[in-house]
Amino acid sequence: MEATELYSIIVFYLIAILGIMGTIFYLVSPFKAMGRFVKNFGIDFQRINTNGEKDQTSLKKFFNYFGSLLLGANYLALFAIWMAFHDHNQLAWWSLTYYPIMFLWHFIITNKEDKSRYGQLVFLALTASALGITYYVGIP
Repeated sequence: MEATELYSIIVFYLIAILGIMGTIFYLVSPFKAMGRFVKNFGIDFQRINTNGEKDQTSLKKFFNYFGSLLLGANYLALFAIWMAFHDHNQLAWWSLTYYPIMFLWHFIITNKEDKSRYGQLVFLALTASALGITYYVGIP
């Protein structure tokens, strides 16, 4: 395994593991996770949360549904990462092009007053560089 592939594995595994940890936060403490959504998108979940028990249950189900989607996606990413950089699977490498696109999209749609949105650019640079230096996997 070349150093460029090792760098790429580390970058993508770091992002997938951070994604899994964040997802567990959504699943375990859905009402604490609301703060990120309010800050990033201006959604007033607190108003919904205080509307009554039915709305609280619905909101908790929403976060559990959302969390299960993210958990599955990040779990599958672990396999795609290994297949792309260890097994040199071209299709797996191309599937990872999702990440720079996603981080750019997150930067664009996140509330402009939220300074944490610039972290998306860091992840964009890391994933784009990891794919760029291993182009020979996706483009033989």
